[in-house]
Amino acid sequence: MGRSRSRDRRRRDSEGDRGERGGDRGREERGGDRGREERGGDREKGRRDEGKDEGKRDRSRDRGDRSSKKEEAVETKPEEKEDLEFRSGRRVVVHGLKNNPEKNGAIGILGDFNKEKSRWMVEFSSGSSNNFKEENLEVLPDVVEDDDDEEIPTSKIYITNLAADTTDKDLIALFGGLGVIAKEPQRSSKGGAKGFADQWPYAVKLYKPGRDKGDGCLEYQDKLAAKAAIKTYHGYRLKGSRIGVAYAGTGKKYEERELTLPWAEREENQSKVNFD
Repeated sequence: MGRSRSRDRRRRDSEGDRGERGGDRGREERGGDRGREERGGDREKGRRDEGKDEGKRDRSRDRGDRSSKKEEAVETKPEEKEDLEFRSGRRVVVHGLKNNPEKNGAIGILGDFNKEKSRWMVEFSSGSSNNFKEENLEVLPDVVEDDDDEEIPTSKIYITNLAADTTDKDLIALFGGLGVIAKEPQRSSKGGAKGFADQWPYAVKLYKPGRDKGDGCLEYQDKLAAKAAIKTYHGYRLKGSRIGVAYAGTGKKYEERELTLPWAEREENQSKVNFD
């Protein structure tokens, strides 16, 4: 009887051990499954992250490619070249003459080209003409011709792209040959004219003296001189800089309007006004 109870206890203990081992294996298997699921999830997340990073890199490369293409487009864009070709009718300025330096700076119109002498005939406004080598001539940009019937807006000219070492004396010497430059009246403290007119300074002003690409203004006594200055010296090379010449204030014309008195002050309305 005692042996039978002993066998039963050993059997139950053995079954309990197997149950615990089975539970342990189950927990291990479930833990393994969860581990595999977590590892699988981690791998899937890693692949998604890699896909996002790759997409970002692709977009970055695309932006870089588009940027480089834009830069290439800017670099390869052809620049517009100024038409300075030698041909009959073009304005030219004489320079670099050693035997006749007094003609340096003179402006004329190209005539025919002499192939035998390899020289251009240049006609000047004085009516004279001379032959020059091409190396002693510089073509000036064409000036848009104004309508001769159109009113000249002002006697003032605006000069741009002046070299840093340009002075008011340089402008007076250059533009003074086309007309009489106006004088700048000097005023006293009371507002009246000061001194004599022939002692007043010329109406010439530099806005950026001592700086490259400077600008200035000059006033003539006659409007026709301003028109001649634009036709003659626009594109002229002064002290190494090709200057621009135009009418000061861009020649704006303003609408003329009749000035009228307020309603109450008009004569026809005096009887209608109540002064009480």
